[in-house]
Amino acid sequence: MNTRTTAILSTGLMTAAALALVSVPAASATPAGDVTTHADLDGDGTDELVTVRAAGTDAQKLLVEVAGEELRAEVPADAEGIVRPPRIVDLNNDGREELAVRERFSSDTHVFGVWEYADGRLRSLSTPNGHQFRLYDGADDTSTYGYGCVEEDDVRSVVVMNASEDDAGTWSGSQVYYSVADGVVTPTGGDITFTALPFVGPALHPDRDTCAA
Repeated sequence: MNTRTTAILSTGLMTAAALALVSVPAASATPAGDVTTHADLDGDGTDELVTVRAAGTDAQKLLVEVAGEELRAEVPADAEGIVRPPRIVDLNNDGREELAVRERFSSDTHVFGVWEYADGRLRSLSTPNGHQFRLYDGADDTSTYGYGCVEEDDVRSVVVMNASEDDAGTWSGSQVYYSVADGVVTPTGGDITFTALPFVGPALHPDRDTCAA
């Protein structure tokens, strides 16, 4: 449905924060300093309004309007204090888009938490052991990250790439496959390990647009 820019994917090690959700009447205006975008969160073919609002130096609020109500979740933020529109993905191609909300920027890498609308509320995606699932987008002098999606028998899997540069100037790393269902991101097996590759080529540059709706 869209070709909006998305983020990169990796598993975080921090326990998912408790959801701070409130159902209130939808706001009639967007305050100055808020950032907005649109996404089809419930899969009905109509985009919902999505807002990110600064809430101090270490927090921000995610607000979405669905069926005339506003749902809220508190999301961590770094001391930079700059809020950015969420990146829109559909990691399992079910027609319900997810929101990648930037939490921090470190070592030339953007770090995102991923949120979805389900059962009338917002929830963050997690791993099978309950840790929050995070997205990483960026690269520094010795590491790079990326992701794409592949489909087989109409089932979409997320392919996550992590790689590091070695002393010879080539790159080694892996591609890890995940499925997303009911708010849980699960490894599916079939991982690929590569060594001593040049920086050019599809192994180190998966196409993130393949994860759009």
